[in-house]
Amino acid sequence: MEHWDEAQGLADQTPAFRQRHQALEQAIQQMRECCDQALEKHSLHVAQREVLNSLNNHWLGLTVFVKFPQVPMDNNTAERRMRNPGMGRKNYYGSARQWSAELAAMMFSLLQTNLLWKLNPHHWLYRYLTACVENGGQPPADLSPFIPWMMSEQRKQQLAANDGHRSPSTTNPSHCLSATMRRYCGRDFTDQELEQIRGLITEDPNRTRADLSRLTCQALAWFKADGGLKEMSCRVAMLRMAEGGLITLPPPRRKPPRQKIRFTAQTDPQPGMTQPVHALPPPQLCPVVHRDHSQLWNEYIHRYHYLGHKPLPGAQLRYFVTIDQQIVAALGFGAAAWQTAPRDQFIGWSHAQRQTNLPLIVNNARFLIMPWVDSKNLASKILAMVARRLPDEWEHQYGIRPVLLETFVDTQRFTGACYKAANWIHVGKTKGRGKLGPAGKQSVPIKDIWLYPLCRQFRQQLTR
Repeated sequence: MEHWDEAQGLADQTPAFRQRHQALEQAIQQMRECCDQALEKHSLHVAQREVLNSLNNHWLGLTVFVKFPQVPMDNNTAERRMRNPGMGRKNYYGSARQWSAELAAMMFSLLQTNLLWKLNPHHWLYRYLTACVENGGQPPADLSPFIPWMMSEQRKQQLAANDGHRSPSTTNPSHCLSATMRRYCGRDFTDQELEQIRGLITEDPNRTRADLSRLTCQALAWFKADGGLKEMSCRVAMLRMAEGGLITLPPPRRKPPRQKIRFTAQTDPQPGMTQPVHALPPPQLCPVVHRDHSQLWNEYIHRYHYLGHKPLPGAQLRYFVTIDQQIVAALGFGAAAWQTAPRDQFIGWSHAQRQTNLPLIVNNARFLIMPWVDSKNLASKILAMVARRLPDEWEHQYGIRPVLLETFVDTQRFTGACYKAANWIHVGKTKGRGKLGPAGKQSVPIKDIWLYPLCRQFRQQLTR
């Protein structure tokens, strides 16, 4: 493209360009002939045939850059431009239905097209909407003044003018599309706070990411309920800001260790336990405190729980349940889901109330009865035990007393009978979108939502 002249057609380019373009056409033609010859071979492996058939089927699209040299050979530019809306489509753009997702996609395409042509999207959108108003609420009959490659040079210069206070949008696409990208990890960040974070990064190049997360928490007064810094949430928020182009983090000092859990004899299957719970010695609830107990809990969960082991986010408590010093179950509790419609309707709180009081809900993220244990009523008894004990221990650990427990039960695997027997309340089902799934589409199994109030005044406390 170094010899390409945008003002000239393909046939009017310089001799140097035409010479290189002819060589490209010959190379592409040779590739096509090789592909056709390979497909004629009966000995061609099935996998190779599938690849070459796919190449044939998409040949026109893959080689469009030959006829139109201004078109890039790959779509990296488009992918980079659409990364922000792609990552944030659920978190902050609010497309909860198919039509709204399509509308958002069209708007992002329009804005990014303007940016690629160095036009100010605000000017373009204002002029287009004004034309629609003047045309009685309908699109203008002549769209050429709004299509970048059909505009006159004078029109381009008019639409490329800066707004003054909105000038960054014409030079940095991330600023144009990130005006609403301010919520991370349940916290809203203002432009001034983002500028503070950038200042912390630039004033000392030797600061690590851990240093920056601590300093950011202190500067923005971002604390946990127990008064500690919300370092991990801050670190995740800053990583997402960096992915969105809002800040530039220093490179990591070392790669995070890959924690591979190895199965040991400690978690091997034990003799079966089939007596009903009333015929067994009393179960004991044992908090996971020490490092070796934590590793053992992780190993049991990874070995026998269908979801495997994943670190619980934020505040958490984990337990073993033992009978006669034999481990029969394991439980894990962590941060509640940010939002889920059936639960939120059951509580009756507003968005602001949820944002403030969500730490009063604790999520039962893991509940494992060991596969060799088949004891009637054991699971519901364990749930009753932990519901009585967890509020005190959570308050002691984190300085906040939860008023509601929640859990999500995979309906394809379990009925939730033990939660029902323990007097948990079934309030509805998830939509199967997951945390990062596409809006309006099921990407994970649908789950039943069960809640357990820990006090009678839970609604009053959650809706304060």
